Amino acid sequence: MMAAAKRIDQLGGVPDFNPEGLATRAASEYGDGGNLVEMVRQNLVAERLVIEHYQELIRFFGDRDPTTRIMLEGILAEEEEHATDMHDLLIAHEGRPFLS
Repeated sequence: MMAAAKRIDQLGGVPDFNPEGLATRAASEYGDGGNLVEMVRQNLVAERLVIEHYQELIRFFGDRDPTTRIMLEGILAEEEEHATDMHDLLIAHEGRPFLS
């Protein structure tokens, strides 16, 4: 997330690194994991929520701020890879897709 912090700084803002308010700023919720498979399942759901959030941000910035949009597209690609990894782990464990 250093890219986002750098971009905020470039635009004249001040990045907030304080972990205290992280839960209130997060796009997804943090739950009690339970077992490892349940933690992976919850992570996949969270990744998909974050993907939707980044897609909305990309649409918002569009042509208004191409630099920010391009940065967000890179972050989105990473989040999509994370979701694929979580999905693949669940298929390896359960033999079937968790979400479609």
